[in-house]
Amino acid sequence: MSADFSTLESMCELIVDCPHSTPKWTDSGVIVLRNQNIKNGVLDLSSPSYTNEKDYEKRVKRAVPKRGDIVFTREAPMGDVCKIPSDLRCCLGQRQVLLRPKLDISGDYLFWSLQSPQVQEQISWNEGTGSTVSNVRIPVLKALNIPRLDSLTSEVKTAKILSDLAQKIQINRQINQTLESMAQAIFQSWFVDFDPVKAKIAAREQWQILTDDQRTEWLNELLDTQDYFKTCLLELTAKAGLSDDENVQLDSSLDFISCRGQGPEGSESLGIGFNNLRKEWQSKKVGPALQSASETLYLNIAAMTAISSRDETSLADMPADEFSQLYKTASLFPERLVESELGEIPEGWRFDELRKIAHFSAERIDLSELTLESYVSTENMLENKKGITIASSLPTVKTVPKFEPGQILISNIRPYFMKIWLASFVGGRSNDVLGINSKEPEGIQYLYNLLYQDRFFNFMMTTSKGAKMPRGDKEAIMSWICVQPTFDIKSAYSEIVEKFVEIIVNKKKENGNLENARDTLLPKLLSGELDVSSLTELSGIDPAAMDV
Repeated sequence: MSADFSTLESMCELIVDCPHSTPKWTDSGVIVLRNQNIKNGVLDLSSPSYTNEKDYEKRVKRAVPKRGDIVFTREAPMGDVCKIPSDLRCCLGQRQVLLRPKLDISGDYLFWSLQSPQVQEQISWNEGTGSTVSNVRIPVLKALNIPRLDSLTSEVKTAKILSDLAQKIQINRQINQTLESMAQAIFQSWFVDFDPVKAKIAAREQWQILTDDQRTEWLNELLDTQDYFKTCLLELTAKAGLSDDENVQLDSSLDFISCRGQGPEGSESLGIGFNNLRKEWQSKKVGPALQSASETLYLNIAAMTAISSRDETSLADMPADEFSQLYKTASLFPERLVESELGEIPEGWRFDELRKIAHFSAERIDLSELTLESYVSTENMLENKKGITIASSLPTVKTVPKFEPGQILISNIRPYFMKIWLASFVGGRSNDVLGINSKEPEGIQYLYNLLYQDRFFNFMMTTSKGAKMPRGDKEAIMSWICVQPTFDIKSAYSEIVEKFVEIIVNKKKENGNLENARDTLLPKLLSGELDVSSLTELSGIDPAAMDV
């Protein structure tokens, strides 16, 4: 076990305190790093702050932050660190220190050492006085004892193990953020912009100006690319009302549709029914049923392209099961927009109060059943829709409101912080956290992404009570007017997003295991109790297996 230490000052080329002044804030310009951007070793610039060029030059007179530098937060909170990535032009905000490791020091090793329990304990306690401090003075920072290993090679390898774990955690987070963004993008397209409906409207206008020859040419080319289009046309034509003789001919074809083409008889029947329709087109004596079916197919394909962002050619390349599901989803959307008091809306949809699809939960749970991990208050809900973290304490009461998987939790204090989380386990919440249930189990994802919208939180603020600490009005919340599509479209949306949620939950579980491994290994690696070879043997984690 290593007992060697070096002071932070001896390992750094530069230790530069930030300017003791507030930057001039601007809407754009050069990024200013703020303590709220730095947490658990990660620099999060999803909500950046900016200053102008003149103020930037003032703030970097002593040192210009560059790739590999470490930023250390002196207070509020103290002891958090992050690394400056490549291609980031930035300056320090307030209560921060810039550390630049010497060339013969592994910057990554120093970065992880600063996060170790050995060093964090030094940061929290003031030079043996026994009292905790609210900030870290520069002399104390310089004098921090950093644990050292027997060689630079060992330190580099140790840092790589920890960095590989951190990289995997970050990749999982990015995957989850992408999936969440995809769910929101689909919601915006379907339920705000009405893209599939508008695609059908535009397609109908195009269909009406096509000549019979152009329609025939389009249909022949289309039906040669994907057999599923043949079944769609047969089914649509049958629904539109063929003659009795024609329906007899199509009966076996429709059976083929329902059994997904199992067996040669179904395939032969499909061909017979389809060839009859092709002959009808070629005879230029197209009946109203086939005309209607072809137009509907044309409109549905337009909606498919809007939903999938594919053109007709690439649609044919989709796997059969994905293709059929996409077609079924596209066919659910109306073909028209109609006027309402609040503007245009797809035919068959409505604007109505939130209470028609949701209600507040009133269940309670004994505090004895809860832990810090299963209790949610406004304090451990994260701003800007980033979910929750572990609570710092439990209340001193017997029972609290209960939440269950699928319930939507929203902080009712200061709605402008936009704190929302879709529960994935059973737990308890504070009275200042609203618990909202969907009246339709199949519509949970629709409801969650509806309430996820900025305009909902803006409505909460507009109708809130209290000036210093705005609090949402529960009656007003349930009176919020929102778009409410048909049940089958909400279900189709939820079915798509549930697949995202399954991946997100698994990635979060995986990150929990990775974080536990990191936190367990960090002090042991830096003390020399474990080295890279023993890590693979004792923990079962192979560094090479973490390459992405």
